[in-house]
Amino acid sequence: LAGFMLAFVTSLDDVVITGNEAVGEGGGLLSYLGSLSVTDSVISGNTAGTGAAGAKVGEQASGAEVEISDTEISGNTLYCSVNPCRAGGIAMVGGEIEDSTISGNYAPGAYAGGLDLIAGATATDVTVADNRSGSNGGGVAMSGSGSLLSSSTVSDNFTYRGGGGVFVESSGNSILDTTISGNEASLGGGGINVEGDLTMRRATVADNDAGLEGGGV
Repeated sequence: LAGFMLAFVTSLDDVVITGNEAVGEGGGLLSYLGSLSVTDSVISGNTAGTGAAGAKVGEQASGAEVEISDTEISGNTLYCSVNPCRAGGIAMVGGEIEDSTISGNYAPGAYAGGLDLIAGATATDVTVADNRSGSNGGGVAMSGSGSLLSSSTVSDNFTYRGGGGVFVESSGNSILDTTISGNEASLGGGGINVEGDLTMRRATVADNDAGLEGGGV
């Protein structure tokens, strides 16, 4: 399928979005204002120039709801080298993603190789693995406040800056019941780099590596 740009209530089930390109945001999928449901789908091999190579989705209108489940987001590339470009895989402004895999995405000059959780977005039972970023957050970035990463695995991600697994950019975010392991950062925070306050409970941070300081956190 060609890339999608959506502004109203939409449901996508058992859909493959691949091989698309956007000069701006949302190489595979861009959804704003309206509600969106994505289930049992694949978003892979897409590229973008300014943000969110796989998908950018948001709850930016009153009453809008975004839900993504049982979906693979993989092998997308964000060609952007001017901050604050974000998300090789998917950027979520609110909404929820669950039971999904985000892997093998690449953002050589940007934040969040795999997943960018913004302003109250939630990720549950998600695997974020083998993503790479040139800026902070090899696997996951959390910005704004009120975002939650729970019951998930963040592993084998890499960044040339801080937060090989997770980069927490601002205060008021939470990580619960999550394993963060085998990630690497060239600078600080091989597992997690925190710039703000973070609530973390029942989490495992193990076998991460940092080039300068804070191998784990």
